[in-house]
Amino acid sequence: MVSHLQMVARYFKYYLGSKTLNSIQSPSIYRLIAATLEDKREYYAFRELEGLRRHLLKRNETIEVVDLGAGSKVSKSNHRKISEIAKSALSPSHKAQFLFKLCKHLQPDNILEFGTSLGLSALYMHKGCSSAKLTTIEGSPAIAKVAKEYFDAEKASINLIVNPFDVALELPELINSKYDIIYIDGNHTELATKYYVDMLYDNLNEEGVIILDDIYWSSGMINAWYELSTDDRFGFSIDLFDYGLLIKNQSHNQHESFQIIKRRKKPFIL
Repeated sequence: MVSHLQMVARYFKYYLGSKTLNSIQSPSIYRLIAATLEDKREYYAFRELEGLRRHLLKRNETIEVVDLGAGSKVSKSNHRKISEIAKSALSPSHKAQFLFKLCKHLQPDNILEFGTSLGLSALYMHKGCSSAKLTTIEGSPAIAKVAKEYFDAEKASINLIVNPFDVALELPELINSKYDIIYIDGNHTELATKYYVDMLYDNLNEEGVIILDDIYWSSGMINAWYELSTDDRFGFSIDLFDYGLLIKNQSHNQHESFQIIKRRKKPFIL
């Protein structure tokens, strides 16, 4: 994991190299960015889901966590308060809202999430396209139990599988399914990230999207993103700093990579 100072330096480099919506020539990528990064609307679901976030941040029950990935950024103990997990593990509101807008724009039929955590990201995606079948994987039973409470309270038809990622990858229901969106938010290591992308590539529908979270979280994740973002199995890659998007489009003859920032953050770029 990079230090705060290193993260600032990474963002500064990203900022200098980034372009805005105005520079995008691809119609499909232009529409995607316009409908997500540049959409300033406050949707009906945001207030409700941010209420759930506040509720999680106030829960002081202690649960036993099974940590199967790169580990917590803030705690080495396996016994943690739900509020502490929420503070360190939940995606901030702007990132969760991006997932909502992406699902609303793409209207996927089938979504797979690796890394349920407390369930807020899954609920944002579900609210963005409630007609989609959404399967989410969580390796820690106690954390999954908390997420299930919120899924049930929201009456959200989300299929929660409690298994380590490597075990889940061997389940017939995953192996034999095709997905329009695959969101990978767990085990933030270089080898694991590349492995999951390789294993799930054939499960991605044509024009499907793999979302990688925390691509600047560590040197290993930066290396993984650099390699995957130039992988010509994908038609497009988009570096948004918060997320890396890999878009499968085999009809696109030449791989294109984008590094995009909101227009209001770089208003002087025409």
